[in-house]
Amino acid sequence: MTNDSYYFLLPYCFVVTGSPLSIIFNAQKCSVTYINEGIESLINLFDNKSISEIEMLYSDESNLLQQTISYLKDRGIIGIRKSTDLFPNLDLCYISPEHIKHLVVEYSKQYDINTIVSIVNTLLVKFMEIRFSEDIIEEDLEYALSEIYKSSIKSIQLVASHKYTHLLSKICKRKVADIIVSIIFYGSPYSGREERHGKRFYYVKNNYHELCSSNNDYLKNYIFDLKYFLLSHSFNPYYYKRLCIDKEGYIKNCLKNDQVYGNIRDKYIDIIAVINSPSFQKLWGCTCDHILEIKDNPLRYNMYVTNNLKEVENGLFSIIS
Repeated sequence: MTNDSYYFLLPYCFVVTGSPLSIIFNAQKCSVTYINEGIESLINLFDNKSISEIEMLYSDESNLLQQTISYLKDRGIIGIRKSTDLFPNLDLCYISPEHIKHLVVEYSKQYDINTIVSIVNTLLVKFMEIRFSEDIIEEDLEYALSEIYKSSIKSIQLVASHKYTHLLSKICKRKVADIIVSIIFYGSPYSGREERHGKRFYYVKNNYHELCSSNNDYLKNYIFDLKYFLLSHSFNPYYYKRLCIDKEGYIKNCLKNDQVYGNIRDKYIDIIAVINSPSFQKLWGCTCDHILEIKDNPLRYNMYVTNNLKEVENGLFSIIS
């Protein structure tokens, strides 16, 4: 090798420093490789040291160096380039055009569905989750779906009691239900999933309260996706651009949160001002690097933490189980 040849980390591979081990996330293969401090230090030399210079630095550990390089090559993590070759790093910034990406609504007769539709169109919402904690009247549901169908919404998930399986299965055959992609039935006598009328039906035994208060197991259920990985660097994937409205019309970051930011029944409410307020967006910026329990975990950018969070000190937050 000449001084013109360099090792380089492939553009879709990312080193995430952790304790006690770090990882390399391969976004192309959706795989993770654990590395120790020694390998991480070696990779940090790639930008400024040629292959010849690295071999000289590790002359006393030549066999170990070659074994490490072969291992990283075999894993599809590194390559060889000339000094004139350009392989720009992927920009980790994440931007999305919607004011709100995920709207969760507890359906209620305490407010007009058209108020929700107005919010949807104002905030350019594309995905909506409608939760039914009370009885469903077929005519009311069909009217609500027909109004939402004409909005900016592209897809909907419904959450309803298992006793409405037949009714919702019937409604799913209608044109207004084209935007429904899935339904979660709580209070089911069994657990499972199936597909009907092009929709995914999920059956869970939890009652409504248990379903709403449950959390994802963030230490087991990882998300190995490049878009998600990029989002996690800048924002909290769960809270980012998430808006929830409870059955009484109160505006929240999440239905599990106690903090409220006004009520949609207030005719003077400015929903844009609410979601753009620093207090409402505080949890948006609570990345995994700011959460005490996971900030040193090398898999933190692949975690989905749905728990309540409480601010503790110095911009750090703690998970509420």
